[in-house]
Formats: sequence, structure tokens, C-alpha cells
Amino acid sequence: MLVEAGFGFAAGLLAVAAIDAMSRLYFGPNRLRRVTNRDFRTFARHLLPSFAELNAADILWQNYRNGLVHEGRLKEGCQFELGGEATLNLTGPAPLVDPARLVAEVRAALDQLLKEMKESAPFRREVAKLLWREFRKELLTFGL
Repeated sequence: MLVEAGFGFAAGLLAVAAIDAMSRLYFGPNRLRRVTNRDFRTFARHLLPSFAELNAADILWQNYRNGLVHEGRLKEGCQFELGGEATLNLTGPAPLVDPARLVAEVRAALDQLLKEMKESAPFRREVAKLLWREFRKELLTFGL
């Protein structure tokens, strides 16, 4: 809906937040210590075709994710730009990400994550443990 309304920055922000959340579920949800930067970049390289190269995943991590999470902005001149010919464009002076194309890749990655959850009982159990650990208070508060 944000893309259709022309709100590329907001759509991109939510897509990056979804990548962060999905990478947490995808890689070792029950580890006591998570390596956020490694998980995010590995998830991007493996499940988002436009970020399969290490440099592209690093740009997404450092300039998009970290900029948004820690500073509320994109870093190093990076931009979200609707209507691009590719999800990631590295041909100009600064990287451009088309949020509409990024959202499509994130949706495909979510489909893959759900497929793997359906096919793997151990993975489902790990995700359930993570969700319980993270949302125990809320679940108990609402009697779930």
C-alpha cells in the first residue's frame, strides 16, 4: 500500500525491518547470542537475489539497515527510489534501492521461510521457542 501511495521511504523502511526480523527467525532462533550483522547479511545474500554478492549485502546492512535503525536515515548518500529497473542500482554516485522491488524480494523470502517452517518440525519448534521467549509477557498478559 505504501508503494502504491508513492511512499517509497516508508515502504523501504518496513522492508528493511522485515529483513531484520526474518533473519533472526531464519538463523538459529534459540541461540543465546545472535550475531545480527552476520545473520542479516547472510539472509540477504541467500534469500534476496539482488543482494547475493557480499558487497551488495554489506551496503544493505551498513547504509540502509544501520542507518535507519541507529540514525533514522540512509547513510553514504544512499536513497530509496521508486520505479527503478532493478532492486539495487550501483551505477550512480550512490546506491539506490527500489522499495517496490525490495518488497517483492522480501515477500518471496517470507514465502521461502514459511515453506521451510511447514516442512521442518524442528525449525517450527525453534521458532515457537523464540516467540515464547520474546513475547512471554504479552502472551501471558492476554491469556494466550
